[in-house]
Amino acid sequence: MKSVRAKPVREEAVGANQAAAVQDVQDLLGCLLFRGAEVLKPVAVLSAGERIRLGLARLPLGARVSVETVL
Repeated sequence: MKSVRAKPVREEAVGANQAAAVQDVQDLLGCLLFRGAEVLKPVAVLSAGERIRLGLARLPLGARVSVETVL
């Protein structure tokens, strides 16, 4: 199993809700300014602001977000 920090942004967002369509997740990530290859960036290399946006992306998908997950 991959650690959270090794997962790409898209995989982390999809993991929040396995029932979500990949296109819906990508649309949401695009609204939060994760576009193109940015959705393939590992969580470990994200800035603090990008991690906050990823945490917000997980909220509509039904995930519980803790400070440790975001930062």
